[in-house]
Amino acid sequence: MERFLKKNFEVAAKNPSEEAQRRWRRAVGAVVKNRRRRFRMVPDLDKRSEVDAKKRKIQVTARNPKKKKKGSPTTGLKS
Repeated sequence: MERFLKKNFEVAAKNPSEEAQRRWRRAVGAVVKNRRRRFRMVPDLDKRSEVDAKKRKIQVTARNPKKKKKGSPTTGLKS
């Protein structure tokens, strides 16, 4: 059984890839009763990917800040 799981799902003991976790949940989800309770202590993969995307967006904007235009701070007209 262990060989079958390693061959088809590639779930390592620690730090499996997100894709491996998704395949594992998809396969086990059909068999497990009360999936919500079973997976409540496991991180939500969709939320995790959203958070990672937000972090990347923030990092990109921090590295490449927009240049400020010269001019009066109140009117925006060039002096």
